[in-house]
Amino acid sequence: MIQQAQSGTGKTATFCSGILQQLDYGLVQCQALVLAPTRELAQQIEKVMRALGDYLGVKVHACVGGTSVREDQRILQAGVHTVVGTPGRVFDMLRRQSLRPDCIKMFVLDEADEMLSRGFKDQVLFLISFHNLISAPILVLMYLLIILFLLLLNILEV
Repeated sequence: MIQQAQSGTGKTATFCSGILQQLDYGLVQCQALVLAPTRELAQQIEKVMRALGDYLGVKVHACVGGTSVREDQRILQAGVHTVVGTPGRVFDMLRRQSLRPDCIKMFVLDEADEMLSRGFKDQVLFLISFHNLISAPILVLMYLLIILFLLLLNILEV
């Protein structure tokens, strides 16, 4: 799904509620990964997810730079349903095997245009192709969408 709308129209609440509906709350492992271009946005998304999923008992954590790596590792080890983070910290947690991709079935790129145009392109492409992160059909679709987006960026820059 691709969403585009003005600020303040509820995009974050929409994808958060979609994630919350699909989680298996009996399985306390990361099932959804949300990437955001900035720490502030990732923390804002975590806050929305926590508020909407409070009565469901959702466990969500923001993995962002500028915070304790050890604390991230401890929280991820204890188990979460959803991780919201920036590409760099999420990549680091995957590399350290603190974030296990085995159960991830949902993947959101929030402000994908911002991430892909601000130099995160290589990290994002690596993350979505990370072993077992996303099933093959979804991965192919995401690659096609990213390629289409990059082509549109190039057309608009000319």
